[in-house]
Amino acid sequence: MWNKSSDNFFTSENLNRLTEKRNDENWIKEKLENPDTLFIPLWQEKNLVNLSSDPQIGFLKKELLLKYLPADNLPTLIGELNGKIYFSLSLDNSTPGIEEAFSGFGSFVPIRKYAALLDKDEAALLSYAKALNNWQSRHLFCGKCGSKTQLSYTGHRMDCSNPDCSHQSFPRTDPAIITLIYRDDKCLLVRQSKWRPGQYALVAGFVEPGESLESAVARETYEETGIELDEITYFSTQPWPFPGSIMLGFFAKATTEEIIFHDDELEDAKWMTRENIIEELKNKTLRNPTSYSIAYRLLETWFNKESDEKLTEIISRINN
Repeated sequence: MWNKSSDNFFTSENLNRLTEKRNDENWIKEKLENPDTLFIPLWQEKNLVNLSSDPQIGFLKKELLLKYLPADNLPTLIGELNGKIYFSLSLDNSTPGIEEAFSGFGSFVPIRKYAALLDKDEAALLSYAKALNNWQSRHLFCGKCGSKTQLSYTGHRMDCSNPDCSHQSFPRTDPAIITLIYRDDKCLLVRQSKWRPGQYALVAGFVEPGESLESAVARETYEETGIELDEITYFSTQPWPFPGSIMLGFFAKATTEEIIFHDDELEDAKWMTRENIIEELKNKTLRNPTSYSIAYRLLETWFNKESDEKLTEIISRINN
């Protein structure tokens, strides 16, 4: 692994995005006609996954998709992984019988729900395809003049159809910070009311225009919990295609301890020692962050620094 971010789920250092090929019409035509090329179908913002005892992603050949494609559908180049070329294709959401037609290959499911069951590199393909699909479906009209847009650059650019405008739009990623806040031997865990009972995570929020990442960490923490910070340090990043964010992970040392809710973002927040975390995990009164999330990696890194037993081992032992 060449950096900390490459350990995070939804990332793949093995994926070649082939940016130099996106405008190479001859190469694209050749690959689209190649019987070895694989396609990632998306339907209603869901991915095709075979939910067997050994879950597999439903990568398909193009001939299996043709009858379900809208007339103006264009494939999106995803890239090359392990010698295979991948494109994504968006199926017509209004076409009846999609689920039945593809039932032999799997079910269309939200990737967020089943990500932990999938191969890490292949999950990165799905998240990348989903993020591009989300962007494409939300930019059907020009943000400058309101005219319809046309997909180009093999799915990585939207061109305004109005020749007097000719505005070009490119995929955007929304930066969001997520922070493990600690003080002495405790860390801060927070929860929102809409989460499952016992579910806790870390302070997080979007970066505002004209704001540095460190300022966003301090602002979000103070807004949500009233706690002030010092020694904010970067950890790693994780793509989060729900619908199109990137989570920027930090550690931060708290200089105050009193929790004051300045907005309505949180239902609860509490300081917890490692012993508190173990006890509540055992009592089933605490659910740790999703195992494939950067929130879990931040908590795990902090926990393991001063523990004889790794957090993942403790959770596994408790659950078994």
